[in-house]
Amino acid sequence: MGDYMRKIIYLRKREGGVQSPQAGFVRLEMWPNRWRLHLTMPEEHPFGGLPIYAVYEREQKLYPVLLGKAPYEREWDFEQTFSTRKMEWYVKDILGFFIGRQDCYLVGECPDYKGRIEYGSIVFARQREEENRQQTAAGTVKTDAMGAVTSDAMGTVTTDAMGTIKTDAADAVATDAETAASAAEIPRGTGPSLDSLPEMYPFEDDELEWCRQMDPQDLFKLPMDYWHYAKNTFLMQGFYNYRHLLYAYKEGKYYLGVPGQFHRREQFLAGQFGFDRFKGTKKKRVTMGDYGYWMKLL
Repeated sequence: MGDYMRKIIYLRKREGGVQSPQAGFVRLEMWPNRWRLHLTMPEEHPFGGLPIYAVYEREQKLYPVLLGKAPYEREWDFEQTFSTRKMEWYVKDILGFFIGRQDCYLVGECPDYKGRIEYGSIVFARQREEENRQQTAAGTVKTDAMGAVTSDAMGTVTTDAMGTIKTDAADAVATDAETAASAAEIPRGTGPSLDSLPEMYPFEDDELEWCRQMDPQDLFKLPMDYWHYAKNTFLMQGFYNYRHLLYAYKEGKYYLGVPGQFHRREQFLAGQFGFDRFKGTKKKRVTMGDYGYWMKLL
Protein backbone atom coordinates (compact mmCIF):
# COMPACT_ATOMS: atom_id res chain seq x y z
CA MET A 1 0.00 0.00 0.00
CA GLY A 2 2.99 2.30 -0.49
CA ASP A 3 1.18 4.24 -3.23
CA TYR A 4 -1.91 4.82 -1.11
CA MET A 5 -2.59 8.39 0.05
CA ARG A 6 -5.19 9.49 2.58
CA LYS A 7 -5.99 12.94 3.91
CA ILE A 8 -8.69 14.25 6.22
CA ILE A 9 -9.73 17.86 5.61
CA TYR A 10 -11.86 19.39 8.34
CA LEU A 11 -14.39 21.97 7.19
CA ARG A 12 -15.33 25.25 8.83
CA LYS A 13 -18.32 27.44 8.09
CA ARG A 14 -17.80 31.07 7.09
CA GLU A 15 -20.72 33.45 6.91
CA GLY A 16 -20.64 37.22 6.88
CA GLY A 17 -16.93 37.23 7.63
CA VAL A 18 -17.41 35.12 10.77
CA GLN A 19 -15.87 31.66 11.03
CA SER A 20 -17.56 28.87 12.98
CA PRO A 21 -15.94 25.77 14.50
CA GLN A 22 -15.63 22.44 12.68
CA ALA A 23 -18.61 21.66 10.43
CA GLY A 24 -18.06 18.36 8.68
CA PHE A 25 -15.05 16.92 6.89
CA VAL A 26 -13.71 15.60 3.58
CA ARG A 27 -11.82 12.31 3.34
CA LEU A 28 -9.57 12.23 0.29
CA GLU A 29 -8.06 8.89 -0.75
CA MET A 30 -5.83 8.05 -3.72
CA TRP A 31 -4.60 4.77 -5.16
CA PRO A 32 -2.31 4.25 -8.19
CA ASN A 33 -5.24 4.25 -10.63
CA ARG A 34 -8.11 6.07 -8.93
CA TRP A 35 -9.13 8.53 -6.24
CA ARG A 36 -12.13 8.83 -3.97
CA LEU A 37 -13.67 11.67 -2.01
CA HIS A 38 -16.14 11.25 0.85
CA LEU A 39 -17.92 14.31 2.22
CA THR A 40 -19.76 14.51 5.52
CA MET A 41 -21.79 17.68 5.99
CA PRO A 42 -23.12 19.24 9.22
CA GLU A 43 -26.66 18.36 10.21
CA GLU A 44 -29.47 20.46 8.68
CA HIS A 45 -26.99 22.31 6.50
CA PRO A 46 -28.10 25.01 4.00
CA PHE A 47 -25.73 23.97 1.18
CA GLY A 48 -27.84 21.45 -0.72
CA GLY A 49 -27.58 21.98 -4.49
CA LEU A 50 -24.67 24.43 -4.19
CA PRO A 51 -21.30 23.78 -5.89
CA ILE A 52 -18.49 21.67 -4.45
CA TYR A 53 -15.03 22.85 -5.53
CA ALA A 54 -11.64 21.24 -5.17
CA VAL A 55 -8.86 23.83 -5.03
CA TYR A 56 -5.48 23.11 -6.61
CA GLU A 57 -2.32 25.12 -7.23
CA ARG A 58 -0.65 25.94 -10.55
CA GLU A 59 2.25 28.38 -10.91
CA GLN A 60 1.70 29.73 -7.37
CA LYS A 61 -1.97 30.50 -8.03
CA LEU A 62 -5.02 28.70 -6.66
CA TYR A 63 -7.75 27.51 -9.02
CA PRO A 64 -11.19 25.97 -8.36
CA VAL A 65 -12.43 22.82 -10.10
CA LEU A 66 -16.14 22.07 -9.92
CA LEU A 67 -16.75 18.48 -8.76
CA GLY A 68 -20.53 18.55 -8.48
CA LYS A 69 -23.27 19.83 -6.21
CA ALA A 70 -23.64 19.40 -2.48
CA PRO A 71 -26.18 16.84 -1.28
CA TYR A 72 -29.28 17.81 0.63
CA GLU A 73 -28.43 14.95 2.97
CA ARG A 74 -25.23 14.74 5.01
CA GLU A 75 -23.19 12.30 2.92
CA TRP A 76 -21.69 12.57 -0.59
CA ASP A 77 -19.22 10.33 -2.42
CA PHE A 78 -17.19 11.08 -5.53
CA GLU A 79 -14.83 8.67 -7.28
CA GLN A 80 -12.80 8.81 -10.48
CA THR A 81 -10.38 6.60 -12.36
CA PHE A 82 -7.18 8.23 -13.59
CA SER A 83 -7.20 8.50 -17.37
CA THR A 84 -3.58 9.69 -17.51
CA ARG A 85 -0.56 10.06 -15.25
CA LYS A 86 -1.06 13.83 -15.36
CA MET A 87 -4.43 13.46 -13.69
CA GLU A 88 -2.79 11.68 -10.76
CA TRP A 89 -0.53 14.68 -10.20
CA TYR A 90 -3.56 16.99 -10.44
CA VAL A 91 -5.18 15.15 -7.54
CA LYS A 92 -1.95 15.28 -5.55
CA ASP A 93 -1.96 19.07 -6.02
CA ILE A 94 -5.36 19.48 -4.34
CA LEU A 95 -4.94 21.85 -1.40
CA GLY A 96 -8.47 22.06 -0.09
CA PHE A 97 -12.18 22.39 -0.77
CA PHE A 98 -14.99 24.86 -0.48
CA ILE A 99 -18.74 24.33 -0.72
CA GLY A 100 -21.47 26.93 -1.10
CA ARG A 101 -21.52 30.54 -2.25
CA GLN A 102 -19.44 33.60 -1.48
CA ASP A 103 -21.56 34.92 1.42
CA CYS A 104 -21.88 31.54 3.14
CA TYR A 105 -19.66 28.52 2.54
CA LEU A 106 -17.72 25.62 4.02
CA VAL A 107 -13.97 25.63 3.57
CA GLY A 108 -11.10 23.37 4.55
CA GLU A 109 -7.38 23.12 3.80
CA CYS A 110 -5.27 19.97 3.58
CA PRO A 111 -3.13 19.41 6.71
CA ASP A 112 0.12 19.97 4.79
CA TYR A 113 -1.04 23.31 3.31
CA LYS A 114 -0.09 26.29 5.45
CA GLY A 115 -2.09 28.91 3.57
CA ARG A 116 -5.71 29.98 3.86
CA ILE A 117 -8.32 29.39 1.17
CA GLU A 118 -10.81 32.21 0.63
CA TYR A 119 -13.80 31.81 -1.68
CA GLY A 120 -13.67 35.31 -3.14
CA SER A 121 -9.91 35.38 -3.62
CA ILE A 122 -10.11 32.25 -5.76
CA VAL A 123 -13.35 32.43 -7.76
CA PHE A 124 -13.87 36.15 -8.09
CA ALA A 125 -10.21 37.15 -8.21
CA ARG A 126 -9.75 34.78 -11.16
CA GLN A 127 -12.85 36.27 -12.76
CA ARG A 128 -11.55 39.83 -12.35
CA GLU A 129 -8.14 38.77 -13.64
CA GLU A 130 -9.74 37.27 -16.71
CA GLU A 131 -11.96 40.32 -17.32
CA ASN A 132 -8.91 42.62 -17.17
CA ARG A 133 -7.10 40.38 -19.62
CA GLN A 134 -10.14 40.40 -21.89
CA GLN A 135 -10.34 44.20 -21.88
CA THR A 136 -6.66 44.46 -22.74
CA ALA A 137 -6.96 41.87 -25.50
CA ALA A 138 -10.11 43.49 -26.89
CA GLY A 139 -8.22 46.75 -27.31
CA THR A 140 -5.32 44.92 -28.94
CA VAL A 141 -7.63 43.24 -31.40
CA LYS A 142 -9.26 46.52 -32.39
CA THR A 143 -5.94 48.27 -33.04
CA ASP A 144 -3.78 45.46 -34.37
CA ALA A 145 -5.99 42.65 -35.59
CA MET A 146 -7.49 44.43 -38.59
CA GLY A 147 -4.14 44.48 -40.30
CA ALA A 148 -2.86 41.18 -38.96
CA VAL A 149 -5.80 38.84 -39.54
CA THR A 150 -7.01 37.91 -42.99
CA SER A 151 -10.43 39.00 -44.15
CA ASP A 152 -11.66 35.39 -44.07
CA ALA A 153 -10.55 34.97 -40.45
CA MET A 154 -12.27 38.16 -39.38
CA GLY A 155 -15.43 37.03 -41.11
CA THR A 156 -15.31 33.71 -39.31
CA VAL A 157 -14.90 35.34 -35.95
CA THR A 158 -17.63 37.94 -36.38
CA THR A 159 -20.34 36.07 -38.26
CA ASP A 160 -21.87 34.46 -35.19
CA ALA A 161 -20.60 36.96 -32.64
CA MET A 162 -22.51 40.05 -33.74
CA GLY A 163 -25.82 40.21 -31.96
CA THR A 164 -25.46 36.87 -30.20
CA ILE A 165 -23.55 38.06 -27.15
CA LYS A 166 -23.33 41.49 -25.53
CA THR A 167 -19.89 41.14 -24.00
CA ASP A 168 -16.35 41.24 -25.36
CA ALA A 169 -15.30 38.50 -22.94
CA ALA A 170 -14.34 35.98 -25.60
CA ASP A 171 -12.16 38.50 -27.48
CA ALA A 172 -9.31 37.69 -25.10
CA VAL A 173 -8.23 34.62 -26.99
CA ALA A 174 -4.71 35.90 -27.62
CA THR A 175 -2.59 38.93 -26.87
CA ASP A 176 -2.56 39.78 -30.55
CA ALA A 177 -3.90 38.43 -33.82
CA GLU A 178 -0.55 37.02 -34.91
CA THR A 179 -0.39 34.79 -31.85
CA ALA A 180 -3.97 33.66 -32.40
CA ALA A 181 -3.35 32.84 -36.04
CA SER A 182 -0.28 30.74 -35.28
CA ALA A 183 -2.03 28.93 -32.45
CA ALA A 184 -4.91 28.05 -34.72
CA GLU A 185 -2.58 26.04 -36.94
CA ILE A 186 -1.94 23.52 -34.16
CA PRO A 187 -3.85 20.28 -34.95
CA ARG A 188 -6.50 19.22 -32.52
CA GLY A 189 -5.22 17.18 -29.60
CA THR A 190 -1.52 17.79 -30.31
CA GLY A 191 1.12 20.40 -29.61
CA PRO A 192 2.28 21.99 -26.36
CA SER A 193 -0.53 24.55 -26.24
CA LEU A 194 -3.23 21.90 -25.94
CA ASP A 195 -1.17 19.44 -23.93
CA SER A 196 -0.69 22.10 -21.27
CA LEU A 197 -4.42 22.30 -20.55
CA PRO A 198 -5.14 20.85 -17.09
CA GLU A 199 -6.42 17.29 -17.04
CA MET A 200 -9.83 16.61 -15.52
CA TYR A 201 -12.30 13.74 -15.81
CA PRO A 202 -15.65 14.68 -14.26
CA PHE A 203 -17.52 11.48 -15.27
CA GLU A 204 -17.98 8.27 -13.32
CA ASP A 205 -17.79 6.12 -16.47
CA ASP A 206 -14.79 5.64 -18.77
CA GLU A 207 -16.51 6.37 -22.10
CA LEU A 208 -14.06 9.13 -23.04
CA GLU A 209 -10.33 8.50 -23.35
CA TRP A 210 -9.35 11.84 -21.83
CA CYS A 211 -10.76 15.25 -20.92
CA ARG A 212 -9.10 18.62 -20.41
CA GLN A 213 -10.33 21.81 -18.79
CA MET A 214 -10.62 24.79 -21.16
CA ASP A 215 -11.30 28.52 -21.11
CA PRO A 216 -12.88 30.33 -24.09
CA GLN A 217 -9.50 31.72 -25.19
CA ASP A 218 -8.24 28.14 -25.56
CA LEU A 219 -10.64 27.70 -28.48
CA PHE A 220 -8.20 29.73 -30.53
CA LYS A 221 -5.69 26.91 -30.15
CA LEU A 222 -8.00 24.87 -32.38
CA PRO A 223 -8.19 25.29 -36.17
CA MET A 224 -9.71 28.56 -37.35
CA ASP A 225 -13.02 26.92 -38.25
CA TYR A 226 -13.82 26.70 -34.53
CA TRP A 227 -12.93 30.22 -33.45
CA HIS A 228 -16.50 31.46 -33.68
CA TYR A 229 -17.50 29.23 -30.73
CA ALA A 230 -15.57 31.65 -28.50
CA LYS A 231 -18.51 34.05 -28.85
CA ASN A 232 -21.28 31.47 -28.72
CA THR A 233 -23.92 32.76 -26.28
CA PHE A 234 -24.76 29.35 -24.85
CA LEU A 235 -21.10 28.44 -24.37
CA MET A 236 -20.22 31.72 -22.67
CA GLN A 237 -23.20 31.45 -20.31
CA GLY A 238 -22.05 27.99 -19.23
CA PHE A 239 -18.50 29.25 -18.75
CA TYR A 240 -19.55 32.19 -16.56
CA ASN A 241 -21.74 29.90 -14.44
CA TYR A 242 -19.13 27.18 -13.88
CA ARG A 243 -15.81 28.86 -14.82
CA HIS A 244 -14.62 26.16 -17.24
CA LEU A 245 -15.30 24.28 -20.47
CA LEU A 246 -14.47 20.70 -21.43
CA TYR A 247 -12.29 19.43 -24.28
CA ALA A 248 -12.59 15.65 -24.72
CA TYR A 249 -11.38 12.85 -26.96
CA LYS A 250 -12.63 9.38 -27.93
CA GLU A 251 -11.62 7.07 -30.78
CA GLY A 252 -10.21 9.76 -33.04
CA LYS A 253 -13.03 12.24 -32.38
CA TYR A 254 -12.86 15.48 -30.39
CA TYR A 255 -15.67 17.02 -28.37
CA LEU A 256 -16.41 20.40 -26.86
CA GLY A 257 -18.43 20.36 -23.64
CA VAL A 258 -20.36 23.13 -21.87
CA PRO A 259 -21.18 22.49 -18.18
CA GLY A 260 -24.80 22.75 -17.12
CA GLN A 261 -27.86 20.96 -15.81
CA PHE A 262 -30.33 18.81 -17.69
CA HIS A 263 -33.54 20.83 -18.07
CA ARG A 264 -35.93 21.12 -21.00
CA ARG A 265 -35.27 24.82 -21.56
CA GLU A 266 -31.50 24.33 -21.41
CA GLN A 267 -31.83 21.35 -23.75
CA PHE A 268 -33.63 23.53 -26.28
CA LEU A 269 -31.01 26.29 -26.07
CA ALA A 270 -28.14 23.81 -26.29
CA GLY A 271 -29.66 22.27 -29.43
CA GLN A 272 -30.02 25.69 -31.03
CA PHE A 273 -26.26 26.16 -30.75
CA GLY A 274 -25.30 22.66 -31.87
CA PHE A 275 -24.71 21.03 -28.48
CA ASP A 276 -27.07 18.15 -29.13
CA ARG A 277 -25.96 15.61 -26.52
CA PHE A 278 -26.02 15.77 -22.71
CA LYS A 279 -23.57 13.58 -20.79
CA GLY A 280 -24.21 13.43 -17.06
CA THR A 281 -21.36 13.08 -14.61
CA LYS A 282 -23.04 10.19 -12.77
CA LYS A 283 -23.07 6.66 -14.17
CA LYS A 284 -26.84 6.40 -14.48
CA ARG A 285 -29.73 7.33 -16.70
CA VAL A 286 -29.98 11.13 -17.00
CA THR A 287 -32.89 12.73 -15.13
CA MET A 288 -34.08 16.32 -14.76
CA GLY A 289 -31.70 18.47 -12.74
CA ASP A 290 -28.65 16.24 -13.23
CA TYR A 291 -25.30 18.01 -13.60
CA GLY A 292 -23.17 17.26 -16.63
CA TYR A 293 -22.00 18.63 -19.97
CA TRP A 294 -23.72 19.57 -23.23
CA MET A 295 -21.45 18.02 -25.83
CA LYS A 296 -20.71 18.88 -29.43
CA LEU A 297 -18.61 16.87 -31.89
CA LEU A 298 -15.88 19.04 -33.43
